[in-house]
Amino acid sequence: MSTRLLDWRSRLIDWGLSLQGQPFAWGKTDCATLAREALRQCFGRDVVPYLGEWTSARQAQARLKKYPFREQLEALKAEEVSVSFLRAGDILVAPEPDEKMGQMSVMVCLDAHHVLGVSRTDGVRIGLLGAVPDGTKVYSLWEVPDNG
Repeated sequence: MSTRLLDWRSRLIDWGLSLQGQPFAWGKTDCATLAREALRQCFGRDVVPYLGEWTSARQAQARLKKYPFREQLEALKAEEVSVSFLRAGDILVAPEPDEKMGQMSVMVCLDAHHVLGVSRTDGVRIGLLGAVPDGTKVYSLWEVPDNG
């Protein structure tokens, strides 16, 4: 098992700040890629390398249909926690009815009050954690299998 890097928190925040304001782009700043890259900041490696990469909505849809992100978190033994216990590095998977791809939005918790998210119109942004939609799942991952 691999655990988070010693400097994961500063890596995660620096990475998040560097992305703020960037436009939405498949394979670079879509929500699944952001969550994957956030985990890379925490663990120092890609924990879901089998997902492959994508550069279009069609490619993303094909990969995420085969490997749904929430299922991948569960396969990595991420612990589902209550929103009340949200911590830096946690991944939020929230229902989003207007989202055409998977009707889910994935966000990254940067600290107890801020999340990193992306929208197609506003790009990457860091916002205050407000009301969390019903049905949101929070996943906490502190160690991953070495083959994950």
